[in-house]
Amino acid sequence: MQEKSKFEKIFTSATISLAFVVVGLLVLGIMQVMPMNRFFLDLLLILAILCFGCVSSLSAVKMLSINKKNIYAYIILGLTGFVCLLWIIFIFVGRGLIDALASNTADMSSLANAWGYTKTVIFLTVQASLVNLVLTNIYNLKKSYLVFQIIMYVCNFLVDLWISILVLSLVVTSNGIAYTAN
Repeated sequence: MQEKSKFEKIFTSATISLAFVVVGLLVLGIMQVMPMNRFFLDLLLILAILCFGCVSSLSAVKMLSINKKNIYAYIILGLTGFVCLLWIIFIFVGRGLIDALASNTADMSSLANAWGYTKTVIFLTVQASLVNLVLTNIYNLKKSYLVFQIIMYVCNFLVDLWISILVLSLVVTSNGIAYTAN
């Protein structure tokens, strides 16, 4: 068994630490030891996003510890970082929309714009997850289990297509959110 590199140890420690902090803060918030205000919820969500990003990057970090010039690892790290950044921006976009709805100053265009951003982030997250899965399996399995890989990629593509159509077909109307695909 290969010993973990310094980079792997850092990412593993960050993942475990962030998971403990998120769960701890959530428990403290639920037990009302800490007030569940806007700052607390934003902090909790940002730490959860960073934890997810570290977990998603672990396979790429392992690839980099074996080969520093592995292009698959850099693609996975870049996509994961980009998606995490989009979700952190989403926290502030969503908070602005919630504030506007609470004060009855939201109009239909701002709701549609926020929903459009949300759909885009969800779509890109699904696509990045698929790319992460495919690149990790291509790197780890290479040409072994080729039939299994083909079946898995076809199934993943169909699920990805279905989720993408579902997410992109939801639109904002005056009555709420409607599904437009037939």
